[in-house]
Amino acid sequence: MKRLFGYMKDYKKESVLGPLFKMLEASFELFVPLVVASMVDVGIKTGMGDTL
Repeated sequence: MKRLFGYMKDYKKESVLGPLFKMLEASFELFVPLVVASMVDVGIKTGMGDTL
């Protein structure tokens, strides 16, 4: 591990931001179905499905 950290010392910012952005992406991936479900629920409640 010490040897690996020796190579990474020039990339401190990238080694922190990479996993942070990946975690942000994963949270958005989990959030999208909730938003779509909410849109469908609102559309059904207001009767917008009757136009098809």
